[in-house]
Amino acid sequence: MREGDIIDQYILQEKLGEGAYGEIWKAQTDTHITKTIKIAKNSMEKLIQQAQINKELDHEN
Repeated sequence: MREGDIIDQYILQEKLGEGAYGEIWKAQTDTHITKTIKIAKNSMEKLIQQAQINKELDHEN
C-alpha cells in the first residue's frame, strides 16, 4: 500500500503503523471525512506458504 491508493471509498493519506496482522492508515473519504482504518494482511496466504516450506524440509526428526 502507498499514500494515494484507494481502498473502497478511502484514500490512503499516511501510514500510522504496521503489525503482524495488518497496517494502520489515516485515510479520507470522498466526502472529506478523515478516518483511521486497518488493512488486514491475508493470513491464510501466509499459512499456505509456510505449509509449503515445511513440506520441503528434510530433517531426521
